[in-house]
Amino acid sequence: GDGGTVGIEDVDAIVGDASEEAIDRIVLPAAGGKAKTALREFDKAVAGGESPQTVLLMLLRHLQRLAAVRVAADAGKPVEAVIAALRPPLHFKLKDVFSAQARAWSAERLGRALALASEAQKAARLSSRLERELTERLVMEVAALAVGKG
Repeated sequence: GDGGTVGIEDVDAIVGDASEEAIDRIVLPAAGGKAKTALREFDKAVAGGESPQTVLLMLLRHLQRLAAVRVAADAGKPVEAVIAALRPPLHFKLKDVFSAQARAWSAERLGRALALASEAQKAARLSSRLERELTERLVMEVAALAVGKG
């Protein structure tokens, strides 16, 4: 058409995964210490049909990736190089936020957050009627750890 070019924004507008973006709006604030924002987005996502189990899984995956970067950085590797080597790669829109989180979290706090996430995931599988409450609690606990509390 007019202009003859298609940019990243055009592609995102056409094929962007709304569900993935909704979960990013929960996971990123939670790992960034913004519990209120994460919980508000969680409520919206669940009201829109998203499964709390999916949120639990994606939060666990995010914490695992942060931990992998933190461990490599603590071993002396540059954070940006470790992030660039992640597979699957981070979406370009998430790199700055993820990088800041990887620098802010300590390996010890990430270890605690990963343990909490694993426990919440197991508990939610055993008692599916509590999965929403378990996910909300995990979001609050991760947000507290992100700011050095807990």
